[in-house]
Amino acid sequence: MASKSKLAQKRQATSAKKINFYLIGIPVFAFFIKLIIMANIKGTDGAMLGGWLGADGENYLSGVDGLLQQGYFSDKSILSYWPAGYPILIWILTKISLAHVIYLVAFTQSIFYAYASYYFVKQLRGTKLQPYMFLIGLALAFNPTLSLSSLAVGYEAPIASCFMMIAGLILATFNQPLDKKFWIAVASVGGWFALATFMQPRFLLIAIIVAMLWALKVVGTKNRIRIAALVTAIMMVAPAIMIYRNSVVIDKATISTNLGVTMNLGAGPETTGGYKHTGP
Repeated sequence: MASKSKLAQKRQATSAKKINFYLIGIPVFAFFIKLIIMANIKGTDGAMLGGWLGADGENYLSGVDGLLQQGYFSDKSILSYWPAGYPILIWILTKISLAHVIYLVAFTQSIFYAYASYYFVKQLRGTKLQPYMFLIGLALAFNPTLSLSSLAVGYEAPIASCFMMIAGLILATFNQPLDKKFWIAVASVGGWFALATFMQPRFLLIAIIVAMLWALKVVGTKNRIRIAALVTAIMMVAPAIMIYRNSVVIDKATISTNLGVTMNLGAGPETTGGYKHTGP
């Protein structure tokens, strides 16, 4: 009986290693494909770019240019008109290499996406989605719209990566004691939400909703309040940074000034849908 038990444990360990190998292998394989694609993305002059500009890439790089010229408190209008978080992150990468910054953006976003997708799929063990882990892993790794967006200058892919990390961390805490490890996970969720909202503040509301729903899963009113408060407090650091920057630069305590403009698009047959409002 003892030998049979040891044999069963050995088989389980071998099976677990095999599953983990494939879970790691899928995003790693996709990442190496992206490296090949990056090496073949070139500019009009034939020089390697390593990534695509994306829909608003030129605007983000314009903001980075302002940061390079004047520093963190640059008064370039695009940095206060749009949230400055994503250009600031690119600006940090220019400290490594200015000439190859687009390549660095694509590389950083791709490796972050690969790890986040692996971490998220790994946490599906023991859930109702466990039988579909490999399909989900493949879909995340080779979905052209989502996965390849990590090669473009834009916040969409890194925010998707943040949300996969958040979902993975929350799944990992289910049915776990409220020990030190649990509260580190709560703080980490707040940190990933802070990074996401730093790039796109519209996710502030989603962060608060997720924190409240997660808190409801925990026993005890005090613990629920602690979870909601800790996630929200850490997450609010990101918009606070941008508000402080704008209060210094344009003397307005706001995350960005484009909200009123985008709300003024209007609707109806006489409205163009452009930022220059026409019609009633």
